[in-house]
Amino acid sequence: MNPAGAFLVKKWSPKILIAVGSSLGVAAFCISTTVATFSGFIVCFSVIYGAGIGLCYFAPLACGWEWLPERKGLVTGTILGAFGFGAFFFSFLSQAVVNPENSPAEKQPDGTLIYTPEIASRVPKLMFTLAACFAALGLISVLLVRSNPAYREEKIATDLSQLTIKEALRERQYWVLCAMDFLTIFPLFYMASVYKAMGMQMGGFDDSFLTVIGSVGSLANGLSRVGWGAMQDRTGFRPIYRVVLMIELLFCSLMPLVVTTNRYMYLIWVFMGYLCLGAHFVIFPNCIIAIFGLRSSV
Repeated sequence: MNPAGAFLVKKWSPKILIAVGSSLGVAAFCISTTVATFSGFIVCFSVIYGAGIGLCYFAPLACGWEWLPERKGLVTGTILGAFGFGAFFFSFLSQAVVNPENSPAEKQPDGTLIYTPEIASRVPKLMFTLAACFAALGLISVLLVRSNPAYREEKIATDLSQLTIKEALRERQYWVLCAMDFLTIFPLFYMASVYKAMGMQMGGFDDSFLTVIGSVGSLANGLSRVGWGAMQDRTGFRPIYRVVLMIELLFCSLMPLVVTTNRYMYLIWVFMGYLCLGAHFVIFPNCIIAIFGLRSSV
């Protein structure tokens, strides 16, 4: 839904997009407490919740770019940094609601690790808690986020800067950037999905420590976006991307070894991975804006 949200932000008020997106997110949390199958749970979070996030995602970005057109890197980093930083708080909240005793998962005969029914029974309470938080944050956003009525898009000295979205999609440079982003961000998304399972199964770490790792990683993911965006305003895209790729290469090469070596080294390694993940969410949108202009970017 991110492309749809980017398109609709030019057609609808950002307040409407945030209100609709937040409502879908709240609905996803509430409906997930009633489903009895894993496929139904996936539908709630892959379809309904994903659609809500997609609608909300670009509205504050577009408004921020309108209010501070000369500091797009800092704006992108700050807004998307807050987006990533949220997991720092909600990781601790989730564990406090679902597994406050820090009980370990039980190993099954087939080798899989599953938490006890008592812990699983607390998940609906967590979903309602998250729904309440999502509703409150959505309401605050609707009240505070607004477009700049005096904004007029600046003219950029490039033949590509005034293309429409459809025209930009025909440009080879656009698809090269998409391929670069996809190929280099995919390992980091995989890391964010499996670091906890790796730490539990390969490192023998407990749930409380893995929650700390995830929260520290989320902190790095959020705060780094502000730093990457500010640096990109000064240096441009290529120097930042080179640094990110070098860190990511080191991270991906040694992560399977680090998880079996030392728990604190593993924490540092996940921290590094989230630093790189945060960079992708900032430097590519800013690069596309610099090349194609805001008109083609949202």
